[in-house]
Amino acid sequence: MKPAFPTLPAPHIPVAKPRLPEAHRLMPYLERLDQSRIYANIGPVCQELKERLGKHFDITEGGLALTASGSAALVGAILAAAGRRTNRPIALCASYTFVATLSAIQCCGYDPHLADIDPNTWALDPDALRRHPRLHEVGLVAVTAPYGRLPDLDAWARFRRDTGIPVVIDAAASFDVLERLPRAIPPDLPVVLSFHATKAFGCGEGGAVICTDPDLFLRVIRATNNGFFGARHVIGDNINGKMSEYHGCVAMAALDYWGATLWDYKQTAKAYHHAANANGIDAMLRVGGDTSYAYALLHTSTEEQAIFVRDQLAAKGIDSRFWYGRGLHRETGFGPFDCDPMPVTDSLSHRLLGLPFYADLAISAIEEICKTVAQAMEIIPIEGVQNVGRP
Repeated sequence: MKPAFPTLPAPHIPVAKPRLPEAHRLMPYLERLDQSRIYANIGPVCQELKERLGKHFDITEGGLALTASGSAALVGAILAAAGRRTNRPIALCASYTFVATLSAIQCCGYDPHLADIDPNTWALDPDALRRHPRLHEVGLVAVTAPYGRLPDLDAWARFRRDTGIPVVIDAAASFDVLERLPRAIPPDLPVVLSFHATKAFGCGEGGAVICTDPDLFLRVIRATNNGFFGARHVIGDNINGKMSEYHGCVAMAALDYWGATLWDYKQTAKAYHHAANANGIDAMLRVGGDTSYAYALLHTSTEEQAIFVRDQLAAKGIDSRFWYGRGLHRETGFGPFDCDPMPVTDSLSHRLLGLPFYADLAISAIEEICKTVAQAMEIIPIEGVQNVGRP
């Protein structure tokens, strides 16, 4: 069988094509830097961005800390919530996640232990982890929101309070989902966002940690600011993880036009569902709903279907991606890590294929993609495919 994740060198239709603000939209903010001559260290542009994003997400307690990347945000959240590794050295984490989740855990000194996911949420199950045989060794649980799908935050808050184990929510791709499906963030759960260029809302590189507890928020600020806040005294484990004023300028311009960008995403999603329905594959498609607009996902019944669809798309110069590979427990150049049995991860990771999706993806391209998928599925019939169309 061919490898699950080859990439096309020059695709006719790429799987992702980020669109950040044009240069002329950045100029008013860059000119402010010329005047202030403050380029880093939580300057005035980042201060304003933090306030705007706080209002955007209706954060009334705690706050939002801006960071240099999603990875820096995750490291800062871990240091603030759990500190570096102590006498409970294990961090539980899903194998079905992007490698940056595990790398951040390792940066904080923990030994990752990979766990399987729930077949419906595609994320860790807090009730299942309560019965984990190594729970007494666990000092941290890092919960991924796969493809922006937010987990049950209240359930994880109960887990945190009942077990005493710190929990961090890696919601890297959830910016638009938090807006579309707003929910209260419990005070003891830091929620991490990424503003990488490939996310629905991006500034090139950047991130944020949302906290609704003022004390936890202060610890996040210190953890990502060399241990400083208000005075030049280092307090707590820390990194230099602050967002620069330059990236703040890009994020400010992106936020100015976020409404228009979101409209484009919605039109792309609408076109996808129309083309998928016309080709009889809408039941297999997941776009929007509780999934970030950074993705269009095709959920097949079997690995053979997914691989065949991928190959048929590639033959027409259309790129696709198994975004999380086959799970981190199968990464031969990384680890090895202790892990639980992975029946759900092994099944889902082989069957969930990322299709091209971006704000200005042409309708003609979407129609070609859906037609190609439908033709491939006629050769390898759909057998008992799970209906995962519109959430």
